[in-house]
Amino acid sequence: MFRHHLVRFFKTFAAEFVSAAKQAPAIYFAPLRGAINAVKAQARKA
Repeated sequence: MFRHHLVRFFKTFAAEFVSAAKQAPAIYFAPLRGAINAVKAQARKA
């Protein structure tokens, strides 16, 4: 019973996440891009 609800929750969550990511990819990927740029900048200083 609990497993069924858990599976349904994750399917719904994944579907919502994918839907939102398609609508506004910059919101999801901007922090990742910023982190990568920060690591590159730090590597250049070292």
